[in-house]
Amino acid sequence: MMRDEIDPRSSLFQVCLLAVAMVATGCGGVSRNYLIEERSDAGELIDAINQAAIARGFDTRVREGRLVKFYVDRDAGTVLYFQAKRRGIVLVVRTNGGEEVPLEVQEQEFARGEELGRTLLQEAHVLYGQIQAQQQRELAAQQQREQAAADERARQAASQPAQPQQDNSMLQGFMQRHQGSNRPSASSSPARPAQASASAQCCVNGAFYACPNAGAVDQCVGRFTRCISGCGLECIEQCMSTDPPDPSACTRDASRDGEC
Repeated sequence: MMRDEIDPRSSLFQVCLLAVAMVATGCGGVSRNYLIEERSDAGELIDAINQAAIARGFDTRVREGRLVKFYVDRDAGTVLYFQAKRRGIVLVVRTNGGEEVPLEVQEQEFARGEELGRTLLQEAHVLYGQIQAQQQRELAAQQQREQAAADERARQAASQPAQPQQDNSMLQGFMQRHQGSNRPSASSSPARPAQASASAQCCVNGAFYACPNAGAVDQCVGRFTRCISGCGLECIEQCMSTDPPDPSACTRDASRDGEC
């Protein structure tokens, strides 16, 4: 004779142990386990099995990634459990037992539950494949959106004017070609009262000029330097119009162009 067992891990089993008359109190359920698929990633199929059962109209209870449970026949007390184990997907068919339920009826419920469980597993595989394909499409679409966004950022960056740091470098280079001093190794400064000075000098676009005094230096590049220092390269045209370099009061000395 085939022996029927109650799952010792179920809460129902614990309740039954406390009852004196198991059959009389309705705790005479019997169950049978089936390893319906061996796989190491069994948990990945649980959600798909749940969706397949819901599609057939069953009211499921689910523990995500581990367990799906639902009644097949409440009158017969038939319940299906799909459990994710390390060895694979385990189907548990539970139905009413006890002396009042003939073994033939129990066997019919077990066979019906096993058949339904295996059918749902097949349907779950189809759903799982569809879910995987959809996820791959969404991932590919996301990657395309990210690549398109990166390309657009690169295009915008290429079309934008030079950044401030680049502007500063260009301005510094420009200022080095247009500089003046009325002391050795000194940079341009606001105009001072004219005075004779052998060290007064200015550079205009890399050309060296010796100036007689600080006023000549200011006329040469001082006013232009102050103008462009206020707004950078954007004002070159304006400064060239309002305060252009004017070395006319100074003397050109090509032999000293290397000092510029």
